[in-house]
Amino acid sequence: MKYKIILLFLFCGFSAIAQDTDTAGFYLSPYRKAQKLPKLIVKWAFLSLIDPDRTVQFGAEYFLTSRLSLQTELGYGKFLGYNGSNAEPRRIWRSRNEIRLYLSDYQYADFIGYLALEGFYKQVYTYKNETVARGCQGLNCNYYEIVRYAYQKDVWGINLKGGGQVFLGKRVLLDMYLGVGLREIAVKTPDKPSEADNGWLSEDGVLDFSYDQGYYHSASLVIGVKLGYLIR
Repeated sequence: MKYKIILLFLFCGFSAIAQDTDTAGFYLSPYRKAQKLPKLIVKWAFLSLIDPDRTVQFGAEYFLTSRLSLQTELGYGKFLGYNGSNAEPRRIWRSRNEIRLYLSDYQYADFIGYLALEGFYKQVYTYKNETVARGCQGLNCNYYEIVRYAYQKDVWGINLKGGGQVFLGKRVLLDMYLGVGLREIAVKTPDKPSEADNGWLSEDGVLDFSYDQGYYHSASLVIGVKLGYLIR
């Protein structure tokens, strides 16, 4: 008789666990049991505030199906950046758009992994100050002049990302991801004097790794966390 009771207890226990687990094996907490397929999630990319090209950046994710969604983000920043001995205004625009494929049905799990293909664009516009030698013969120059010129950098590219979203409550979630890809950089300095080329040193002798005018290709690495809120 006692064996029958134990078997009945085990059967009930497994049945209860199965009801709280989706087909992919993710645990489902009580506040997600009755969750319907979401349609819209708004997100805040708070780490963009500590980026060297910092912006205030928000986005939205719209679900097409339980496993497929589109996400778009837009960010803007304007602050005083350090260029030589002067603080110059620095303006940044940033945009990201991606298509995302989830690895399990979204409405059934608290943690959902995904793969995404992302296209991005960033523009940085500022002014730079450099020291230019005038009237030089060999190593002897009559005087030195600090010149100020506009500097614009446009960056665009693609990333392949992997990540996951974890619910912290019924509507609040974190979106975490890591990605790699390729990017192209275009730098414009139309009014920069040809003499104003001091290599990696600014006019104060500070290291400056900015690109000179031209086009460049490089690898792209992206790591991030966003805070999201489920609207509906």
